Amino acid sequence: MKKFSCYIIGKDNLLIECGKILLAHGHSILGIFSSSIAVSVWSHEKNIPLIHDLSTFTSIVSTEKADYLFSIINEQILNDKIIASPLHFAINYHDSLLPRYAGVHATSWAILNGEKKHGITWHVMGTGIDKGDILIQNTIDIDSEDTA
Repeated sequence: MKKFSCYIIGKDNLLIECGKILLAHGHSILGIFSSSIAVSVWSHEKNIPLIHDLSTFTSIVSTEKADYLFSIINEQILNDKIIASPLHFAINYHDSLLPRYAGVHATSWAILNGEKKHGITWHVMGTGIDKGDILIQNTIDIDSEDTA
């Protein structure tokens, strides 16, 4: 597999776990945009620049290009400049099987609606929230005792 460079935007442990996988495969993370304390600690340990301001992040990704941008557990609506910044794709992680349950709290809605299956989607980001070509989806069963 060819090594690539990327930026990551988002929060929480899933961003960290994805970052660990990227680094373990020899890819380079040029910077992270996050307000998460856990992500801040991890990025400092890994000597990865952490950006807290969206306008600064926009400027950085526009001038220092990366192959990809990964949006993982990200609550920010990204501007067109950020989405267009990677040399290849901006890719979003979404906690449902798109196009069903686009938007927020997808897992909770699936459980409240009595779904038997749920999953995750990685998709190319483009115009519109949770739109874009689907790259991969994984399905899981929902058991009656499962919670969000």
